[in-house]
Amino acid sequence: LERVKNEVAFTVVDTGIGVPEEEQSKLFTKFFRAKNARKQRSDGTGVGLFLARKVISAHGGTILFSSKEGRGSTFGFTLPLQDIKRSAVP
Repeated sequence: LERVKNEVAFTVVDTGIGVPEEEQSKLFTKFFRAKNARKQRSDGTGVGLFLARKVISAHGGTILFSSKEGRGSTFGFTLPLQDIKRSAVP
């Protein structure tokens, strides 16, 4: 977790199976699961990352992603920080 200018960035890094380069552009589309992920675990619907991107985008943020097959991935997101004006309670 870090602050970058007027945003907060949250990332998680793993050393798992990674996402094949040729499939990375499809990763956040509805119902998509990479071939190597389907082989390792056949369950899953392919909507989790799609929905995460929708929620983050709706809040003015962006998805962060990078991966190397066989070496792991970094997933995360940014969200804008806003100044909160506090008013006195009557």
